[in-house]
Amino acid sequence: MTALFSRKNLTNYISPEIQVGFCQFGPTLMIGGILTATKGVCLIDHISASITTPFNSLKKEFDWFTLQPHSALDARFELYNAPSKFILSPDNPYTYNILFTDNLCYAEMKTVMLNISSAWQFFLEKNKDQPYEKIYTEFISSSIHREFPNMLKQFCYWRKGSYKIELSVAAKGEVFVEQKSFELKEDDIVPLLENSADIMAGICNQPSVNFNSVKTTLS
Repeated sequence: MTALFSRKNLTNYISPEIQVGFCQFGPTLMIGGILTATKGVCLIDHISASITTPFNSLKKEFDWFTLQPHSALDARFELYNAPSKFILSPDNPYTYNILFTDNLCYAEMKTVMLNISSAWQFFLEKNKDQPYEKIYTEFISSSIHREFPNMLKQFCYWRKGSYKIELSVAAKGEVFVEQKSFELKEDDIVPLLENSADIMAGICNQPSVNFNSVKTTLS
């Protein structure tokens, strides 16, 4: 199936690869491509994605969270551009890399992350006379706090199977939808679940936090 689709004023070339992730913003999708206006100037209002999972008929709705014009996003999401409307013209195509997030899942996950942050600040203050590195090691080893990563894992709903995706581009009062699919294997899920420990480390302001992601083919 071609990655190119046209609907009157808009052409969207979608990269044949998608990046699936799980980080402090919850489940994520990274999609790249090139948008081009075919007839005059075109205002892009919004871009979103919907996922149908292999384990639930209800769709997961993803909203654009960051939008980079030319380069891939920083792995730690420290530098990003907030999305906003932009103008296309036949002579000015737009090359994009978009990070999509499930805002509903993120809102639920934030409650757990705030609890972790509060517990960490209390533990840090209580043990402030100890070396900083030792404090975090003891924090994650304590019986009360060692369950925090497992609590975060519940928000990583990626599982083995085939997923259907709809990428929607809102422009000029119309919505242009392209349907694709991708597959996750059992080996893809493990590194995503392991990100829960890095999410917790990031909440606790630990250095060298990096998140695993999985690249798979869009078809």
